[in-house]
Amino acid sequence: MQRIPNVNAYLRFCHPNSAKNLAVVALLALALPIQAQAENLPAVSTLEQQLQSRDFQRVYQSLQPLEFNFAGQPRYDWAYGVAALQLGKPDEASWALERLVVTQPSNLQAKLALAQAYTDMGRINSAEALAQEVLASNPSARQRVSAENLLSRIQAARQPHRLTLTTRFDAALGYDTNVSSAPGYRFEPGSSFGEKTPSLFSELAARQRLTWQKDDNLSFYGRYRIRDTRPYSESDYLRQNLLLAAGVEYRTRDWQMGVEPGLSKGWLNAKNEFTETALSLNGLYQLQGAQALLGFLTLSSLEYDATPDNNTDFTLIGGGWSGQNTDLLPWTLQITATAYWLTADSSKNPTGDFSGPGAGISGVLHYSQDWQFNARLGLASRSYSCSSSHTQILNLCDASRTEQQLNLAIGARHLLMPRLYLLPELAMTRQSSDYREFDYNRITAKVSVRYDLEPWKR
Repeated sequence: MQRIPNVNAYLRFCHPNSAKNLAVVALLALALPIQAQAENLPAVSTLEQQLQSRDFQRVYQSLQPLEFNFAGQPRYDWAYGVAALQLGKPDEASWALERLVVTQPSNLQAKLALAQAYTDMGRINSAEALAQEVLASNPSARQRVSAENLLSRIQAARQPHRLTLTTRFDAALGYDTNVSSAPGYRFEPGSSFGEKTPSLFSELAARQRLTWQKDDNLSFYGRYRIRDTRPYSESDYLRQNLLLAAGVEYRTRDWQMGVEPGLSKGWLNAKNEFTETALSLNGLYQLQGAQALLGFLTLSSLEYDATPDNNTDFTLIGGGWSGQNTDLLPWTLQITATAYWLTADSSKNPTGDFSGPGAGISGVLHYSQDWQFNARLGLASRSYSCSSSHTQILNLCDASRTEQQLNLAIGARHLLMPRLYLLPELAMTRQSSDYREFDYNRITAKVSVRYDLEPWKR
């Protein structure tokens, strides 16, 4: 069966990692006096009490849905900004605190909080400029100490941490009802072609990524992933895969983009199976309220060692939306929806070229610090073309042929101990076609253990 690129592998968008806040007490001690009370906002005393007691989740839950109505009001922007900052949402915090600094340019407390948000976002130069501005504005003794501490943190982040190496190991055991991904239709009595083969299987994977952060906006990286899959009841499907990739990412406050060329090599039973080269372009535009628009384009070429007639060039283009739903607080639901068009050009394949649309939606529910749950749904359709001379000569192509594929998966992630996770997953794939020989069903259930080494930084 012809290998189709994994669409999910191309939907990679870089989100800044929020550093832990190291100045909670200092920020609260410098809390902005809250004066005028706006209609429909929580009482001033309630907000102050919740901030002082570090109940940031409750403050955020109360204020985040009201941003459209009250953005620009100092008391709102301060409380919302501080709460978002303490919850590891520096992007949202920066929007509120930037508004506050514009309306109150002499507010040194707001500038210190905004500098901290910039630091958490990796905008080191912007954070340093704000901290220096505070020091040059005749600050109080407490403000001066906070600014100097922040500058020390900025310098520590700037000098030794240009390079970051992350490492991850995965091990999994599972059961696959159709380990060969074969059609479910048996062609003739006594023939094994098309027969579904269930099997227990194991997976081992290792990956690393080395990133060089040139400045606040620009970074370069290289990464690799190696994976071994071993079905125990079907020795003909022992597979190894190696992925090598490098890329560049550029980000500003509102948007990010990345370019990544990559090479993937696959082996089947220790013999060369395929080689895939790909060039991926990804983009993200940040909207207000923890939402973003996504865009992606991937050009890839897949070459088979044993069956060169199946060599195919793929073009994948699409976009989507990602957003965070806080109506379930104290839980948080992250939703991502995408749509794409996939085209395959296989001039020597007698079954013809194909193209078609696809769409997917996924959700991640952050239930607690230890638990998160996820689900995804994918739909794809493709139709075939018989325009190439090769298919016309062999007369094996049917332009009326269509296929539909449905993918469902549910899973969870549980933190067992720092950097060690347990990940159960249940997935189902169902493909239907005008030809029974291309129909198949597949269900996999597996439990993975993942360990993330502590990042190496220099």
